[in-house]
Amino acid sequence: MVCPGKEHWQVVKCILRYLKSTTNVGLTFDGAKMSYSVVGYVDLDFAGDLDKRRSLIGYLFTLSGSANSWKATLQVTVALSTTNRKENGRSGDVGGRSFIDEYLGWLLKIKVVEELMLLGKIAFPMAISSLLLHSKSIISMLFLGHLGHIELAGGSLAIGFANVTGYSLIKGLAMGMEPMCCQAYGAKKWAILSQTYKKTLCILFLATIPISLLWLYMEPILLWSGQDQNVTSIARVYITYSIPELLAQAHLLPLRIFMRTQNLTKPVAIGVIFATILHFPINYLLIIHLNLGVKGVALASFWNTINLSLGLLAYLILSRTAIKPWRNKQLVDTYNERTFNAKSSETHMESSVIKCQNKTMVHTISFIEGWQPLIALMLPSVLSVCLEWWWYEIMLLLCGLQDNPQASVAAIGILIQATGLLYVVPYSLSTGLSTRVGQELGAGHPSQARRATIVGLIVSFICGLLTFAFTISVKDWWGKMYTKEQQILDLTSLALP
Repeated sequence: MVCPGKEHWQVVKCILRYLKSTTNVGLTFDGAKMSYSVVGYVDLDFAGDLDKRRSLIGYLFTLSGSANSWKATLQVTVALSTTNRKENGRSGDVGGRSFIDEYLGWLLKIKVVEELMLLGKIAFPMAISSLLLHSKSIISMLFLGHLGHIELAGGSLAIGFANVTGYSLIKGLAMGMEPMCCQAYGAKKWAILSQTYKKTLCILFLATIPISLLWLYMEPILLWSGQDQNVTSIARVYITYSIPELLAQAHLLPLRIFMRTQNLTKPVAIGVIFATILHFPINYLLIIHLNLGVKGVALASFWNTINLSLGLLAYLILSRTAIKPWRNKQLVDTYNERTFNAKSSETHMESSVIKCQNKTMVHTISFIEGWQPLIALMLPSVLSVCLEWWWYEIMLLLCGLQDNPQASVAAIGILIQATGLLYVVPYSLSTGLSTRVGQELGAGHPSQARRATIVGLIVSFICGLLTFAFTISVKDWWGKMYTKEQQILDLTSLALP
């Protein structure tokens, strides 16, 4: 055994990179801490063959404090196949497929399937719940179309205005909490997870105050922009009775993210199923039976959101595994540590007072701190969501300036519903992938995060092709679900592909 010199340094670095890259694909090392250092080079051929410099045994490294760092069953094979492969490649002598190549190829397939299952475990229930949540809007549009084409146009205009000025803002603010919650969950920082949820809830409720005031005075704004008087009057009624829905969404959005970051997507999907089942009879009760008209459509949406929120809260209360935002284990541990060091000479009553004071102080300090990172994440999130949503709603407002504003606005409203439906799958995939990557980064596994990203990109490309094919196939009959007006149907069929 001799110490490797400069002539071997390139292959040493190559092998080191290989060893580091395999720590997360099944070839594990002993020990918790890992250090990489070269201790020697064993070569039966080196003395007699200075040109090829091939290794029959390989380099030895200290990994976790031991030169024998591979699993016992792979030690000899890995040393021979890996090192010879690297040296032969550098000398131009490319051999056949080595054992380690075949092993890693098989292992890669296993890891891809595993990653698909992990991603699907989050994204599939999310897709189901998102489809059902979107069906709420479709049902509302169906009832608006049943009331009349002016009601359909007015409701579409109100929904567009609400998306631009309200729902896009609170959704963007809520999405700002997702990176912090995902990484906090991956790092098992339950305190950060709970406090981020509470802070987001406060910010969203504060944001609904100016939004609600704007909605109350939307009619003069729309008339000033040149919208039709009859359509604007219907839109004003609809959006006024949508203010309770805004408040309910401000509570539901962070609650869904809080549960999703814990991989609790199945309870959300089940809750959405029950809320959607109740949504149709609630619409019928309010719109047809009680004859509330457009008011009933808006109130039915609020009722649906409340049913879902109550279902998710009931799950958090009854579940034994879910992290509850009102119970913070890390804060309790901190408070217990502080109170444990209290003087033993204090009476039981005095100790209780100190415990209560310490507990209150810990909760107060933890809630006050950490606002700046959350707000810093919320601002770009709001910007991205608003830019994404506003393009559609700007088109809706422009349609109100056409020669036949009622037909144009109704058609673009139907198109927005179709686009929203098609957006469900990529949105669920994107959110599920974001959750996976955040959890792996929080747990300190960047290679798993990179693998999840690659798998997600491949799946998203396939989903994009399927979505395009679906759009082409339904363009002629999609609008018939909402209305029988031929002009609206022609506009919808023309613009949908």
